[in-house]
Amino acid sequence: MVANIKSYIGMLSETNQDCLEEQGGTCIMYTHFGHGFVEDQRLNSRFADLMTRLSKRNGWFVPVSTLLDCVAAQREPYKHVIVNATGGKTDGFGRRSSAERRSA
Repeated sequence: MVANIKSYIGMLSETNQDCLEEQGGTCIMYTHFGHGFVEDQRLNSRFADLMTRLSKRNGWFVPVSTLLDCVAAQREPYKHVIVNATGGKTDGFGRRSSAERRSA
């Protein structure tokens, strides 16, 4: 699922940034900047403000491959649950749980 500017701004809200940090969470986001991020040759100001705020936090901003390698090295198999864009749970490798496969 590719985010448009409205959904991306909602996900990057101050409240969500604070919550993610308080919980020690991890977030991977992806978009194409052609989906409303630039209007009249200017970057959406709300998006720019949220990204500036995020960049000032004490985060670990790395390529997704680096993050996933770190998570894989630290985790026990099937201990972590990842929720995909459609709300379905996976085992971290894109596979649905056995209960979800039976109900599908």
